[in-house]
Amino acid sequence: MSIPRIRKLPSHLINQIAAGEVVERPASVIKELVENSLDAGATKIQIHLTQAGTARIQIIDNGEGMQPDDMVRAIERHATSKLPDENLFAIHTMGFRGEALPAIGAISRLQLTSRFHENDQGWTLSVMGGKITPPKPDAWSQGTKVDVRDLFYAIPARLKFLKALKTELTHCTDVVQHIAMGHPEVSFILTHDERTLFDRPTESYLDRAVAIMGPSFRSSALPIRAAHDGMTLTGFLGLPTDNKSTQKLQYIYI
Repeated sequence: MSIPRIRKLPSHLINQIAAGEVVERPASVIKELVENSLDAGATKIQIHLTQAGTARIQIIDNGEGMQPDDMVRAIERHATSKLPDENLFAIHTMGFRGEALPAIGAISRLQLTSRFHENDQGWTLSVMGGKITPPKPDAWSQGTKVDVRDLFYAIPARLKFLKALKTELTHCTDVVQHIAMGHPEVSFILTHDERTLFDRPTESYLDRAVAIMGPSFRSSALPIRAAHDGMTLTGFLGLPTDNKSTQKLQYIYI
């Protein structure tokens, strides 16, 4: 009997392949997990990094949290809370990608801890290279904590594509600031090796923009407000005299 040329891959290999699409570097993990926190209604998000996120990424939020069954489903492929009615044309979240948590769990040592806002009991589960341990009780406050250790340990060949730790940390900082710029109603804290890099409370759009773009933006910012056919445009325009030589501080949101 000839060996079939086409076969269905086991789930752990599928997740590792998906990880190559979702997780390019530590900053990719931060983006996916912070966006999940925002979709959970978090008003405070903490991001703690060790060795630019290669050794550890810990993200803690005060969102609505998850039930134990939802925690298990969250680390399965193509499982999401962002598509309640199976309509891809009606997505009202930070986006839909059903690969993030299982992909991250397939290439790292992941621990997920959460407590649903209506429950008195928190729960935690672990994923080690794609192998899942069942949820067990945990004394955790409302919200969710995702602890990612040893990124790419399960596929070490990917480590050679990472840049120097300083470069990777810059990517991590940039992605946090990019998200924070669009969500001034959310408090963000970013630390690296126990040193605080970014700490902003909930604040106005102008204060958040000044914190990221620099104090010169405040003096050059002109408030704008316009309305037409049920649409409203508000914001601040910087004077041409406050120009930058690079695109580093250009942020686009849709």
